[in-house]
Amino acid sequence: MTSNQPHGSGDVNRGIPSPSSIWQYDYPGYFAGGDLRVSVFTPTRIVLAKEFEGTELVALDPATGAVAFTRPGVAALRGEDDALVTVEHDGADQRVTVLADGTPARTVVLTPAVPAFPPVRFVMAGPGRLLVVGDGELAAYELATGAQRWRVPAPESRHLFAPIVLGDRVIMPGATYAAYALADGKRLWRQAGVCCGALASPDGAHVYLLETGERTVELSPAGAIIASRTGTPAAVSRDFVALRDAHGVSVYRHGGAAPILRVDAPDGLGAVALADEMLFYFDGRDATVWMHDVVRDVRIALHQATSHTVISPDASGTAPPFVSDPPIVVWPNVYVLDWTLHAYRVDRG
Repeated sequence: MTSNQPHGSGDVNRGIPSPSSIWQYDYPGYFAGGDLRVSVFTPTRIVLAKEFEGTELVALDPATGAVAFTRPGVAALRGEDDALVTVEHDGADQRVTVLADGTPARTVVLTPAVPAFPPVRFVMAGPGRLLVVGDGELAAYELATGAQRWRVPAPESRHLFAPIVLGDRVIMPGATYAAYALADGKRLWRQAGVCCGALASPDGAHVYLLETGERTVELSPAGAIIASRTGTPAAVSRDFVALRDAHGVSVYRHGGAAPILRVDAPDGLGAVALADEMLFYFDGRDATVWMHDVVRDVRIALHQATSHTVISPDASGTAPPFVSDPPIVVWPNVYVLDWTLHAYRVDRG
């Protein structure tokens, strides 16, 4: 399915009931210069944070948008049994706390210490294991004790890009991609490419890496090349991958040679996400997040973004409508973050 229509060939509003707005939440004290993110999502909590700034974490009820609790911290993670794990500064050290609905149940200090600066990235890697991605190194810690399990060199600036944890290994994005064993940090494979696009299907069977500025390779979990296609990795689901280019986005089945759907958006293509058979994308021409069924080729407008007044320590102004973060989909709900977090109820039809 391809088309020169503004949003692709899908029939508008045909076969998909209109989504309904459930709630919206404005993060207090928003300042320009801080990247507001959904830090973690569990069945009972959504946690918002300003990435790398170490400000307050705000936990919301996904059903109502009500604030469940707030805590200081630099990151929130999803631990065992969906428990929330927060990372906080403690002087020169990083302190890890396992929460029971906002109340500390257990706190450990990482040893050896992880300095508060330069920034690092924290990632849960299976039961009881915490990965710390620093500028030039990768380390694993035991969550129960805070003790370091292993530490290996990693290229500089890897902490700027989220690693992919797949079963017993972790893939580190970069100019050269590398997979490491979670058990001991042993490097399993390397793949040349360009920084820093890397995605994987939920089951880990399909890995996508940016090979050049315009091409993506599909790899097996062992690092073998399955296919090469035009475009950069944008989103992946169980059955599909979305590759974006300068003029829009194409959706392929895993292993497929030709796209099953093409959406043209030559200017202002923003966030792209896939959830099962649904493609979500932001088109700047109408400031709208669209939801497109890639199998039935029908689509519907999900969210209309608006401009926002932003106040910084030095100045204020109006930010244009834009959605850069992929929507979070937990059927039947879809969560969209622009300058506000919006929750919608979606009937897939």
